[in-house]
Amino acid sequence: MKLGRNEPCWCGSGKKYKHCHMRRAEQSPVSIYDGIKRLRKSFTKKYCLCPEILKNECSRKIVRAHTVPKQGSLRKIAKNGSVYHIHPDPVATIKYGKKFEPSLIGISRATTFTGFCGYHDQTLFSPIENDKFNNTQEHCFLLFYRALCFELFQKRSFKWLIDNMRDFDSGKSEEDQMMIQEFISDLDLGICTGLRDLEKEKSILDNLLMNKEYDNIKYYILYFEKPLDIMCCGNVYPEVDFNGNQLIDLSEVNIEYNSFSISSFSSDENGIVAIVWLEDNENIIEKFIGTLHKQKNDVISHSILRFMFEFVGNIILNPTWWDELDSSIKSNLIQRANSGVSFTDERNSLCLLDDGLRIVNWRVVDRKYNVAI
Repeated sequence: MKLGRNEPCWCGSGKKYKHCHMRRAEQSPVSIYDGIKRLRKSFTKKYCLCPEILKNECSRKIVRAHTVPKQGSLRKIAKNGSVYHIHPDPVATIKYGKKFEPSLIGISRATTFTGFCGYHDQTLFSPIENDKFNNTQEHCFLLFYRALCFELFQKRSFKWLIDNMRDFDSGKSEEDQMMIQEFISDLDLGICTGLRDLEKEKSILDNLLMNKEYDNIKYYILYFEKPLDIMCCGNVYPEVDFNGNQLIDLSEVNIEYNSFSISSFSSDENGIVAIVWLEDNENIIEKFIGTLHKQKNDVISHSILRFMFEFVGNIILNPTWWDELDSSIKSNLIQRANSGVSFTDERNSLCLLDDGLRIVNWRVVDRKYNVAI
């Protein structure tokens, strides 16, 4: 591409061509070591996600905040103090080409992120950390708030990383430079769209938290007779339902969608799966919940398992349970965990349909919800 030295660069950076891509092919390539360094820096930033009005209360220390309670939940399924964790690991992907797969991790570090100071991690979430969980709208709100903050932290980290990826085409041909810049721009668009929706929901939740107004919090909760072998905390969009219907299209970047949280944890001797969301005028999430609610007690556990592996990027597994699974079942679940991860990989709208696998024996003992189904 022939551009004048002082013309705007073709990549859209806003810089003059001479200060951007004119001599990019002659520059030294970005090393894997430098790329990994940038990844780690992006995902280990430390700051508190409490409402802005509470920032003056922040303690100086940012902690590793658990998204799944350590004492009441993780410890119940740990083996020798460790659990399997399935979560995005960009470093391992770049360095070793690994997909998302279970890796052993100590319960002190499992499901943590550096998104709250010690004071606010303790005070904001004390009702669900120190008391028995109940299906009050306050408890459900706090589950949603924590999951959304975790997702927002992850998205912001990806955004910071993308902003520092623009020179990854150094030392490449002009054709390769254009391909790389196009890929980064597409990735940036997706992340910015997700951030837009999450930041908006976070602002709404901050106001609800400060005013203690939880009336428009909706929930659907499954109670099981014992702690589950899979625990998780995630913030998800209702892309497809359990009947194979596509509910939303995330590629439609001009449309704002509401998310919901899913949390799996223990309270006393019960296992709990709680799905929580803000009241939705479009009733899209209610449609999703309706197809889950129709699942009979003897199959709903398997439906939940499929959903967790397909859509939640922050999953904890009981090591004893996982190690005893047949290798073919492990492969099936790992394949689900990697579904939709690649930028070019479109998730199958039929992914939540019953696949016939019966690999858990979680018995439902109760369902509680505050929405018409």
